[in-house]
Amino acid sequence: INEEFFLIYTGQTRSASEVLRENAVDDEDKLSRLRRIREQADDAVELLENGDLERLGLLLNSAWSLKRGSSGSISNHQIDSLFDKVSELGANGAKLLGAGSGGFLLVHGNSELRSKISSSLGDENRILSVGIDFSGSKIIHANEA
Repeated sequence: INEEFFLIYTGQTRSASEVLRENAVDDEDKLSRLRRIREQADDAVELLENGDLERLGLLLNSAWSLKRGSSGSISNHQIDSLFDKVSELGANGAKLLGAGSGGFLLVHGNSELRSKISSSLGDENRILSVGIDFSGSKIIHANEA
């Protein structure tokens, strides 16, 4: 996973509750898309358990398409351009994480993809590694009051 998946910071932030609060144009279509995304979570578990990271990467594209179609505020020109660029450079799949309109793009591709993308993106699009942590949640920084 840490060799084939990585995150790209979009350089944008937005309140998740703000994005989720927006009304859908077609509630029935949105609900159908959300149900399919939920089913894809089960598919993703099976693909992870079977070690099929390539198909998991492809599933990201499908999930992104469903999510993006659920609301006009999920994506924007900058995010669409970033998605298109990583796809053109050879990503097997990509999907914006969280509620939308900013944050991180999860990308799947071969081992050379990360360096190709890194050399073609600007400074605002940091690339971060992905890994599995078996020890659970930890506080990594606490502010003193």
